[in-house]
Amino acid sequence: MQETLGIVLRRAREGKRMSLEKLAGLSGVPVQFLVLFEEDRFLSEAPDAYALVYLRKLEQCLDISGELLRSLYLEVKTGGARHMGEEDHRRVGKNEYSLYFSRDMGLTIAIAVVVAGLLGYQAYNYFRFPFLMVSSPKDNTISTENEIEVVGKTESGVFVKINNEAVQTSGNEFQYRYFLTPGVNILDIVAEKRFGKKLHIRRMVMYNP
Repeated sequence: MQETLGIVLRRAREGKRMSLEKLAGLSGVPVQFLVLFEEDRFLSEAPDAYALVYLRKLEQCLDISGELLRSLYLEVKTGGARHMGEEDHRRVGKNEYSLYFSRDMGLTIAIAVVVAGLLGYQAYNYFRFPFLMVSSPKDNTISTENEIEVVGKTESGVFVKINNEAVQTSGNEFQYRYFLTPGVNILDIVAEKRFGKKLHIRRMVMYNP
């Protein structure tokens, strides 16, 4: 009995004791297409473009030589169009397989690049210091009032403290009234990220009643 693509695929599947449903789950090839493959009805009843992509998936799941599957596929294909020479058919088939393989690999590489970029961006955000800007008071300010307003900006996901007192932010901005004691007051303004990265800005304010 002549070996066909369908016979080889069915024998490999049964040798691994897999049902059509299990193979479909592992390979991502729908059951209806597996049936068309095993019954050698794929070329006549399904789009030709799917064949090369699905064969590569079945090659990996069933541990079959990719060259063997392509050879059997091309034999079926050339048998359906006698007006072309056998070598021409093989060349066209291989070119088509290379085209789909290249597209599949290109998509995989593109996804990998995007994922790597996202991971890199997350790592950058994790290790960098948080943003913090204090617009008031200026350093070495002298005040005759017993309270001073601390104004600044930060970024989302950052906690702000002034001398260990939590400060509420609104739209990434904060405004806090700090009560001074006579003499030199040191304001330690801290922006802290969720995972511990901190940035300190210190302001010295002299309260002279």
